[in-house]
Amino acid sequence: MGTSGYGFNARQHPRNAREHSPVDARLVGPLYYGCVSLLIAAIAVCVFNLPLQVSDNLDKVLAAVEQPVTATLRDYSKADTLRPVSGAFAHLLSRPWIDQPGRVARGINALQAAISLILFSLLFKPRDTMDALLALLAVLLLAGHLAFWQTFLEGYPVNHFGLVLLCFLGVLHVVRRDARGSVAFLIVVFLAATALFAVELGVAVVAIVGAAVVARRSGVAKAQLAGVAVVAGVYVILRWWLLDVPAPGLGGQRSGFGFDDLDSDEIRARFGSTPVLWFAHNVAVTVSSIIFPDPFNGNWEMAQRIFAGTLRPVDVARIIVAIGMASVVAIAAVKMYRARRRADNADDVLAIAALIVTVAVCALLNYRYVKTVLIVPAVVCYGWVFYHCARSVFTSTPPAITLLGVTVLSVAAALPVADLPCEMWAHGLRNSHDWAYVPVEAKYDASTNAERALVERLRVEALAPVIPTEALATSDLCWSRRPVW
Repeated sequence: MGTSGYGFNARQHPRNAREHSPVDARLVGPLYYGCVSLLIAAIAVCVFNLPLQVSDNLDKVLAAVEQPVTATLRDYSKADTLRPVSGAFAHLLSRPWIDQPGRVARGINALQAAISLILFSLLFKPRDTMDALLALLAVLLLAGHLAFWQTFLEGYPVNHFGLVLLCFLGVLHVVRRDARGSVAFLIVVFLAATALFAVELGVAVVAIVGAAVVARRSGVAKAQLAGVAVVAGVYVILRWWLLDVPAPGLGGQRSGFGFDDLDSDEIRARFGSTPVLWFAHNVAVTVSSIIFPDPFNGNWEMAQRIFAGTLRPVDVARIIVAIGMASVVAIAAVKMYRARRRADNADDVLAIAALIVTVAVCALLNYRYVKTVLIVPAVVCYGWVFYHCARSVFTSTPPAITLLGVTVLSVAAALPVADLPCEMWAHGLRNSHDWAYVPVEAKYDASTNAERALVERLRVEALAPVIPTEALATSDLCWSRRPVW
């Protein structure tokens, strides 16, 4: 991409000479990966310590206790879903020989978050101080984005959105490395199939292979493209033909509109006669929430706080980050346009193609209702594009402006990440509250001893952070001894 003759490939710029780096080039990599490792470890601990939610799939999990795996897979392959991978995890974690299923699920969830951030950080190969700072900034931006940490709030029986993110980054690495051969083919097909049959967002994993073809990556063989096409074809046939799984109708989920959070009946009442307007609104706000911190699940929560004068410091930081990222990308695009050049670096082309494709996919998946977790693949690509744009912009500006810009963005990006433990803690308290007050056994029809035993194991684990385990048996918080709200 041409920017002042140097494109996104900012290493060609004389300001980026290795001898001008304030840190020895041999230390740049270890310092970068050391900082990233500390950040990832802290986030993984936060995710692991998050009490499990009372899953909306708990009825299926309880049914899996005493039924064969084939019946569990059928339960996850009807109604409005086709998620046999989630069914396999549900069957596994409902086994009576797993004494602490909640701990296992939380461990898997934390591992998904850690590996996802590791794979994202490995997209960057910093060779000098500026590269390392911008790469670390990109990691902070992803970790602090609302879509990322929302992705890891629900982990039982499996965090299928986190699983899709993991598969997405895995396939992105394969196509980025121009990997050929049978091993690369099997990895791509396996990850695409796992993601697609875990949750509908898995179509983004299939789309990234198409983006690599558009970017003309020589390593993306026709076999890989044919393999993911077969996976997608099998999914379509199973979902809409053999299993007759319908798409969610209008108002199938709660979703935000303006300052309101509408339930299914309200959505149908307002937009039943003009559903196209509702669909167009959802696509537009989805694109907006990739770039800006608002709207969240379709609801303009931050705008409400601005009008009410209750804006928090972390909200201000998110606004600064959003404006800064968008400004850097816009400046790089303008410079490219003025130079009348296209992106000429292979990574640049793939990053741009991946962003365009994933934004389109995430917007289409959100057309019936808006869920912020459905945009996380696009957020990953947006952070990757920002890194390339920032290298172009900050290596061709005066050092004082570069220092100011990087410092402001870094401080603003660090604040949402520092706020993560507080957000996780608050969400964890809500989860513990649900286990304490919601009549889980009655609501999810835990009728057998084995099903009730599984619920009790999950409840004890969820309440342990707030109530000593030995006190649970006599605690007034137990739903069976206290009126339900």
